[in-house]
Amino acid sequence: CDLGNPMPANSTLAFKILLAPSKSLSARQDLKFTVKVNSTNAELIETLYDNLREFNLPVRVEVNVTIHGISEPQVIAYNKSDLLPSVKISESEAGPEVIHVYAVGNKGPSMVREAEVDILWPTFTLQNKPLLYLMEQPEVQGKGRCKEIPDVNPHNLKIELKKPHSSGLTDLEEKLSSKENRYPEEEEKRTREKRNVEPSIPNPFQEEMSCGPTLCTKIECTVYNLTKDEQVIFMIRSRLWKNTLDELGLDDVQISSKLVSRVTALPHGVDPTYLGYKALFVSIMLQQSFNFFVSYLLSIFLNFIEAKFFFS
Repeated sequence: CDLGNPMPANSTLAFKILLAPSKSLSARQDLKFTVKVNSTNAELIETLYDNLREFNLPVRVEVNVTIHGISEPQVIAYNKSDLLPSVKISESEAGPEVIHVYAVGNKGPSMVREAEVDILWPTFTLQNKPLLYLMEQPEVQGKGRCKEIPDVNPHNLKIELKKPHSSGLTDLEEKLSSKENRYPEEEEKRTREKRNVEPSIPNPFQEEMSCGPTLCTKIECTVYNLTKDEQVIFMIRSRLWKNTLDELGLDDVQISSKLVSRVTALPHGVDPTYLGYKALFVSIMLQQSFNFFVSYLLSIFLNFIEAKFFFS
């Protein structure tokens, strides 16, 4: 660019250069710009240092990945005295049905080319006893898919007749859209770190993939080409293995699955690591029916006392 011919002393010139990204930025995190000026007039060597400037422009694609989830049911009241057969033939003999539904969405404005979705499912206790016994492969609705998992119905329990998944899924989607029923979304967690890190420093993402006090099944899924306001639904159906629950000997138990998601591909080949990852627990509360009944009666009694006090 010609900056003036001639350019008066002590003058300043401002100008703009408009640039557009190519189809692929080769997975760059930053664009490096170099600006160099010179003059046809002779210049002192000691002043040449300020004729060159370099600066980096971070490359960002604006997306907003959201995750929500729900358990159906959210609370199970069970009775230890209800005995189930040790040798099970049909799925109802294992225990009550537990379904977890997750929704992974994109609020935009840009497209998510691809994102990893890992669901950590508490299939067994640390003693290798069945916990949330997987009955079927995950059901996916939308632009997503899951790898086939090996831990599905290993005892070959008979699948019982039930209402079609489509109608059940619709019911759960309605609850999922209801703010009072769905679990809140966890905040995004950044994972970008310095390239040279000590091996002893734990990786936050790897820590997030821990199964906690269970032996979990890792359900590996992918969403792709998710445009603004689109979402993918993942439904996992299981049976709570009541015999294991009885062996634990606990009155109240909370069992959780977990979804961890991170974007792996963005438009223009932009490196997505700056986006970090998101994680969400979905839990079911298990209460002994005696405690559940007492809580229910106590609630009725307190409401009665409050009403009596109000009218007196």
